[in-house]
Amino acid sequence: MRLILLIVSTCYFFIPLNACTSFVLHQGDHFYFGKNYDWIAESGMVCTNQRNVRKTAFLQGKENPAQWKSKYGSITFNQYGKEFPSGGMNEAGLVVELMWLDETVYPKTGDQRAVVSELQWIQYQLDNSGTIEEVIFTDQKIRIFTKSTPLHFLIADSTGKAATIEFVDGKMVVHSGSKLRNAVLTNTLYSKAITKYNAFKSEQGNLLANFMDNSYWRFSNTYSMLEDANNLAFNNNPVTYAFDMLLTVAQGRFTKWSIVYDVKGKKIYFKTLSFPAIKQVDFRSFDFNCSTISRVLPIQQSLSGNITTLFAIYSDSLNRKILNESMRLSRERIKFTKKAVEERVFYANKHYCE
Repeated sequence: MRLILLIVSTCYFFIPLNACTSFVLHQGDHFYFGKNYDWIAESGMVCTNQRNVRKTAFLQGKENPAQWKSKYGSITFNQYGKEFPSGGMNEAGLVVELMWLDETVYPKTGDQRAVVSELQWIQYQLDNSGTIEEVIFTDQKIRIFTKSTPLHFLIADSTGKAATIEFVDGKMVVHSGSKLRNAVLTNTLYSKAITKYNAFKSEQGNLLANFMDNSYWRFSNTYSMLEDANNLAFNNNPVTYAFDMLLTVAQGRFTKWSIVYDVKGKKIYFKTLSFPAIKQVDFRSFDFNCSTISRVLPIQQSLSGNITTLFAIYSDSLNRKILNESMRLSRERIKFTKKAVEERVFYANKHYCE
């Protein structure tokens, strides 16, 4: 039975600002990665990122920045500057999305591995990894900067495999394979969320007591909907079903973006709070050769349907505009100076094609 506790969600508990939800929905030999981005800022842009580009991580201080050459092109959703995505998909079919996690503890300063920031960790993986195994292996080479925003990640690859990536007491913790029956992640450690979900199923305890926590509520509802999709004859359009799942666990005006990745179909669908018509981006229509310029599309537009041809050539002015708007809207949680904005704009031009 689905555990959709809509009355509880709207009447009894506080909705946190960082309440993101993600999942992987399997249907036959296809699968769909869904993500609600819940935050205080709605501005952003969709960016293409080229392959064979030499990069050095954007860091301040004395840390050793990671250096790499992108192996894959990708399409990402960015609020805080190009090269700093909140999530995206690459040519190989790898999808990476973030969620806030207060319990996160990244490796301590002094660790000799090269360093990236939390958002550049996403770009690094999309640039370099084609499978979840390759993502996990990168932990031997790089680490996230100690003072970065506390996050954990859900990832999936073109084979349909998925994994949660968390950092607990400075160590990477992975759940995949038999340890991840249904790929769901909210804002709780995966081990705690699945333990509480299983306990509730077996005990059939008090609904209100078990689901006062918003993150557990979203995790349990999403997990149950995936169980329904696995157990019932599936007659609905899977993209539509994925958006319906996202709507069920949406957090009112805090849910700014809803995204569905059709990984095998190489298409991305998304909508925003202010512009709820569904937009479609066709991955195969872009040239990711580094001899071509990246293309971008501001996310806040009254568009619908296939918008692939509406992407414009990347410009510093657009990057700056989105950055300034995102900083203005999220100033209660993130402090950025004008200098910091310009450093990020300048950074997007520091890479070179090989």
